[in-house]
Amino acid sequence: MQPIFHAILQNDLPTFLSLVEERNSSLEERTDKEHLNDTVLHMAAKLGHGELVSKIIDRRPSLVCSVNAEGNTPLHLAALLGDVDMVMQMLETGLEACTARNNNNDTPLHLACRSISMEAAKLVAEKTNSVDLGELNFAISSGSTGVAKIILERFPDLAREEAWSVEGGSLSTLLHHACDRGDLELTRILLGLDQSLETALNTKGLLPLHLAVLRGSVVILEEFINKAPLSFLSHTPSKETVFHLAARSKNMDAFVYMAERLGSNGQFLLQQTDENGNTVLHTAASVACGAPLIRYIIGMKIVDISNKNKMGFAAYHLLPHDAQDFELLSSWLRFDTETSDELDPDVVEVYLDASSPVKPLRSRFESSVARKNSHEDEVIKLLNLIGLNTSEMVERKTRKAHGVKKGSENLEYDMYIEALQNARNTITIVAVLIASVAYAGGINPPGGVYQDGPWRGKSIVGKTTAFKVFAICNNIALFTSLAIVILLVSIIPYKRKPLKKLLVATHRMMWVSIGFMATAYVAASWVTIPHYHGTRWLFPAIVAVAGGALAVLFSYLGVEAIGHWFKKKARVGVIPSFARNNSDLAISGKSGYFAF
Repeated sequence: MQPIFHAILQNDLPTFLSLVEERNSSLEERTDKEHLNDTVLHMAAKLGHGELVSKIIDRRPSLVCSVNAEGNTPLHLAALLGDVDMVMQMLETGLEACTARNNNNDTPLHLACRSISMEAAKLVAEKTNSVDLGELNFAISSGSTGVAKIILERFPDLAREEAWSVEGGSLSTLLHHACDRGDLELTRILLGLDQSLETALNTKGLLPLHLAVLRGSVVILEEFINKAPLSFLSHTPSKETVFHLAARSKNMDAFVYMAERLGSNGQFLLQQTDENGNTVLHTAASVACGAPLIRYIIGMKIVDISNKNKMGFAAYHLLPHDAQDFELLSSWLRFDTETSDELDPDVVEVYLDASSPVKPLRSRFESSVARKNSHEDEVIKLLNLIGLNTSEMVERKTRKAHGVKKGSENLEYDMYIEALQNARNTITIVAVLIASVAYAGGINPPGGVYQDGPWRGKSIVGKTTAFKVFAICNNIALFTSLAIVILLVSIIPYKRKPLKKLLVATHRMMWVSIGFMATAYVAASWVTIPHYHGTRWLFPAIVAVAGGALAVLFSYLGVEAIGHWFKKKARVGVIPSFARNNSDLAISGKSGYFAF
């Protein structure tokens, strides 16, 4: 090996410069084949010796485009190393090296995406004059979404090229590919390009949205609702709607999300049939997607259970016999097709009441749902399927005896549950705000920090009592609020009582967090307010205003809580219906006050 390579290996800049001064042609030296026939620039780039790379490029810029035995240019090696400074200097000298391919057909962009520094890859993507689909595909598959975004912004036509293979072997656009993979970030980038990519069809005639529905990715569906809502009105070549696709792929989350977000368009789509006349209920039954989704579709009362397709089959005809809960689903799907009576809970209640004198009505009900087993067992199974239970039947009898209307009770109950959920969301937001404020105060302490010396970055007033109080209270407020957020996003109760217990705990924790944050603010005010003769009154005034406001607030809340408690004691046992088991709702209809 030549002496100049020894100098590079040792990163000995003076020796290197002296050798170059003695014989300028030494810059043209190469290693032997055992060492890949590298130039001096290859070796310096491979070892990450940035200063040597700079000196070599200054004296011999043509070496930037030189290749070694593996076909790598020095830019390939610098990109693989992820050294931004070396990559920048080489790009400023020879942009043509960006498109050079080594013996493995890799460009510098390929190798940069494999490095630990995405900044180098972004730099190559910003400077290169051309990028092909292979490079874009590699950037996406390697998780370099930021690099892919730069490429697509510079070369938007790549997004429309059909060269992406998805499941089934069909060619599609990049947006199809992103939706099929469930890649939210890439989908968001592509929908923001304003290239009408959402209207592109793959070779099977499917839109990108259709693949997102088949996958069941709710977050991607949300992106389409926000940026391309008209896509939901499009049909597949077999005239299936997005709801048919969600039912066929058994994606209940996607189905429910679209039904709730699309509004009147969703109701219109739910009533559509495919080319064979199948409704979404036919599709759901044919794939035995399960009781929850079938129950949800029937409960919406938009799709007629008795509808028949072009072959003359109703939904229950398509239900596979080996489906789980076949008897229950079959009974549920066939009920309206066999009788003219709707499955009304009051009718079921009459049937369960053995002493009822309404025998003709009971016999009609028996003829529609009874099987070889006892009729009562079959009805109880139906009740379990549709979500009713014995306690609800008792409540209905009580409601009838007191003349309480079913609709108003359900509305009140829904309002109550919605209020609890809103309270949960509010506590979460408040906790996040407290955590943000406490975090900002922790990294930017009151009084400032030393700018120089051994205490650089440390608080100037760190030894004062007020600062110690601030630090303790601020940390308690921060971690208490973080605990609230973790609790609320980790535990999501479905029923009212567990949700209320969770809100009680987090409500108390929120007051603790707010209290310590207020204390930290007072302590910080003591640190930052100058203690001169003319400002001594300022701190007591702040404390007096804050204390007075809190005293008034807590007095008002105390009076309301006491009044609420007395009303509950006075009304328990008097109110019929759901309110009997929930006295908060019974006595808070006007004020809307819910005690935690």
